[in-house]
Amino acid sequence: MRSRVAAVVLLALLLAVPVMAQTKPFILGVKGGVNLANLALDPEPDPKPDMYMGLGFGGSLGFLISPGMTLDTDFLYLQKGAKWEGSGEGEMAIPDQTYKYTYLVVNPMLRFVVQNQGLRPYFMAGAEVGFLLDAEIESDEDEEEGDEEGDYDLKDFTKSTDFGVNFGAGLEFPSGNSAFFVEARYSLGLTDIVDEGDDEEGNKQEDEEDESTAKHRGIYLMAGMRF
Repeated sequence: MRSRVAAVVLLALLLAVPVMAQTKPFILGVKGGVNLANLALDPEPDPKPDMYMGLGFGGSLGFLISPGMTLDTDFLYLQKGAKWEGSGEGEMAIPDQTYKYTYLVVNPMLRFVVQNQGLRPYFMAGAEVGFLLDAEIESDEDEEEGDEEGDYDLKDFTKSTDFGVNFGAGLEFPSGNSAFFVEARYSLGLTDIVDEGDDEEGNKQEDEEDESTAKHRGIYLMAGMRF
């Protein structure tokens, strides 16, 4: 189901290209970088989670709306998550744990460019839709002995789709018909990513007594080229 939804979104955008290109030029781009990721948990745990540095890379398709304004859509392979440091000793020891979530992210963003002859700053804001590819807890438990039992699959307990909003800024360095850029954006997740799972009849379970939530947060630091 997730792959079908992603395919439909991608197909719709690709079909729109020749229609929109008849009246407005479009811009292709490639980018890559890191996501300084974390989880916003309510209630807040003790200890709090630490930042997890995930990777992100992909391409973008942009359309000129007016001078100084474009609609850019990113298609990114992106890692999210958080880390917890271990504590205790002996049988009571809790190992270091990293919660890792991998998504195919689609980011439609409005980009506002300051029109200069040389260096061009820009600002952007828009939405984010993430389609879950993988989710796991990576633990340092028994790692020295080569025991892989410290890793746990979280995919069945994580919602397949994540929604959020992004906003940020960047700098563009024109060079002929292309441009090199660096940018930073803040991603605010709106979806409680925890899935309680299905009951025996296949219906979604809801624990009315459990009001805890977990939402993604991240700072994307990216660099790339537009053509």
